[in-house]
Amino acid sequence: MTDLDTLTTLDPAKNRTLSDAEMIRAEADLERIIATPPAAESKKRRRRRAGVGAGALGGSIAAVAVLAVSVVTGGSAAYADWTATPSPATTKQSVAFANDCAESWASPTTVGNDDIILGEWRGDAQIALVKNGQSVLMCSGVDPNVPVGWERLYDPAVSTEATPTSNGLRIYGIETSGDGADGYSYDVGRVGSDVTGVDVRTSKGVVQASVQDGWFVAWWPGTNQADAKVLDVHLRGGKTVSAPWTTWSE
Repeated sequence: MTDLDTLTTLDPAKNRTLSDAEMIRAEADLERIIATPPAAESKKRRRRRAGVGAGALGGSIAAVAVLAVSVVTGGSAAYADWTATPSPATTKQSVAFANDCAESWASPTTVGNDDIILGEWRGDAQIALVKNGQSVLMCSGVDPNVPVGWERLYDPAVSTEATPTSNGLRIYGIETSGDGADGYSYDVGRVGSDVTGVDVRTSKGVVQASVQDGWFVAWWPGTNQADAKVLDVHLRGGKTVSAPWTTWSE
């Protein structure tokens, strides 16, 4: 029996098909493991996987076994409970979150109910799109160990992005943030009045965007920005328009 055969018999999930969310988390974990120097990664593994018993395996089997456990369980604690489908945040939750975010704005202000465009949860991670005067900002609290961050998405004084048609979409940002275990990618932008939903098709699965008040946002673990291959734009009446993200970009 080869080392790989032995490892296969130890895999508790060998007959289970991973969901889209698990596949995306697994891909992010693999990116992190490959990019991390061996010495640093071995310390992280011991701290995170204490009690797994991989130390009882020898040589190359032990190294692969740790990777297998990471892929099956989601690995990185930052995104262990990430979901491909968002849950809406309440206005109260979004206002409290946005006010924490506003403390670091260039001109701090108090955020009220009417300033919230949309708010979502994916596991314990929270995102909100917020009005600040005529501008729109994105507040992101993806990693609980990092202060809430923000990005200005739209400012009428300087922005040149085209307004989407009623059945269209315009991407204002398709970017990555962070690196290693804390890295993630996101798409954000505006949608027309006839758009009811947006799905981002990545190489590992589909990520459903939050859509509200003419805006959309979606994010997923991993820093491969080009992984967002296609966007499916769902319209009133049941029609869906699918096209590469470059078609929808600014």
